[in-house]
Amino acid sequence: MPNPPFIIFADARTGSTTLADVLRDFTGQLVSEPFNGRHGSFGRTEAGVKHLLQWLVDRNAGAKHLSAHLNLPNNALLLGDRRARIIFLQRRNVLQQAVSWLLSAGADDWHDPARAAEAARRTTLDILKLHHLISGILGRRAVFGSICARRDNVLAVNYEDIYYHHAQETLNEMLAFLDLPPVEANNPGLLKITEGERVTPIDTYRLIQNINEVDAIFSGDVLGRLFEK
Repeated sequence: MPNPPFIIFADARTGSTTLADVLRDFTGQLVSEPFNGRHGSFGRTEAGVKHLLQWLVDRNAGAKHLSAHLNLPNNALLLGDRRARIIFLQRRNVLQQAVSWLLSAGADDWHDPARAAEAARRTTLDILKLHHLISGILGRRAVFGSICARRDNVLAVNYEDIYYHHAQETLNEMLAFLDLPPVEANNPGLLKITEGERVTPIDTYRLIQNINEVDAIFSGDVLGRLFEK
């Protein structure tokens, strides 16, 4: 039996690229960033959202969607349609997400550890931009989290559980949500997460020129800690 249509609904720098790659292995057809202005397949209007949803239903397919590619009403429309199951992907550590976001803007390929490290060495983070990014992340989390909380077709998952702590359990939770069988520890899809190099290593942040200042200003219980104490 095919898996139900689904959408990975994510903010930037939450590991959605790697997760989409892994879930594509298990589900087959998956379109990436369908509303991306540069290479998206669907328009950003309400008609484009409805077109994507029908496309997913017709093919029992999946999509990886970044919330920044649609305005709030059309994101709400996407989340509110019960024909697709939603994997709501977020990152508990908001500070690491924001730092990764600014770092990725200066890297030719932020999924390549060597290039990410090279970008970090020449980067001085803008404190005001970090404030702005963090506020935006928290605001979107509050808005979209409240929308998802009212839906029974949503599974919320965290970056940290996928990539740091409970990869097999979290992946199996997602597969069960999509009516798919669980994976064993040696499954190639799981190894892409546990042994892959797609996620920026924490040590890369240490190469940023003013990282100690950033750590002192922002690290804490609310936003998360840049480095483990």
